[in-house]
Amino acid sequence: TMEQEILQELLKETFTLTDFKKRIKSLKHELEIKFFGDSSETVAQIEQDSEIKSWLESLNKEVTSAITHDNFHEVFAFLESFASKTDPLVIYLAFSPGPETLTEIGKWFRINLKNSFLFDIKVDPSLIGGCALVLNGVYKDYSVKGKLAERKEQILNSFSHYLKK
Repeated sequence: TMEQEILQELLKETFTLTDFKKRIKSLKHELEIKFFGDSSETVAQIEQDSEIKSWLESLNKEVTSAITHDNFHEVFAFLESFASKTDPLVIYLAFSPGPETLTEIGKWFRINLKNSFLFDIKVDPSLIGGCALVLNGVYKDYSVKGKLAERKEQILNSFSHYLKK
């Protein structure tokens, strides 16, 4: 459907749920001004964010031109509903990644898992070497810390063997 095409265009270079919601809001605001005149929010607020402005300019105009004055409310109701119903993949990292790292992570997941996951990043400084993931309430620790915890008993037994000598 047309809504699905628009959704796929918006998801193409959007990887976090927070960015997706921010971008929907920005696109909606820009088109509200175009179709209905100035709205309650200030135009300057959108213009100040160069990342959003650049993203808006990168969108496929064929796809976004499918949003018209007549279907505006229907399209954005669909997009906002998708955003509110999306259960993101939560990625725990030991650090707070920058935009380039977020893009690399997002592209890796889309290529390797063949899924347009939106994710949320959480910082867990106690993680060592790797990450932990939560999807649909299931937590999986793929970090070195997690591997050590899995083998804690075995490691302690090995150490105690050497300590007894």
